[in-house]
Amino acid sequence: MRIYFSSPLAKILGQCDCDIVVHDTITVEEVVGLLATKFARTSVFDNDYLGKPWLLNGLIVLKNGRYLLGAEDRLENHDDLEIMPPIMGGIGGMTTVKVGSRRPN
Repeated sequence: MRIYFSSPLAKILGQCDCDIVVHDTITVEEVVGLLATKFARTSVFDNDYLGKPWLLNGLIVLKNGRYLLGAEDRLENHDDLEIMPPIMGGIGGMTTVKVGSRRPN
């Protein structure tokens, strides 16, 4: 499985993509756990909000360039993932604006 990181994440991680081998299926949350181990020096994928990796609380994960994924969605070895930061903040105390939500007053 190939995982692509958007420009801001690629800069922090020091690479724009990585490969992991999946022998069966794996959830997005399990992939994040593997990334937390692989990139432990950066703390990008550490636990934070409500005991979940902050990736699952704000970053956008796409499967094969089109399907927006949640933590429990399953993946196979032939899938490609793209991981992007929230469009309108969400990291470092900023507010995430979700599609369909109202702007704060």
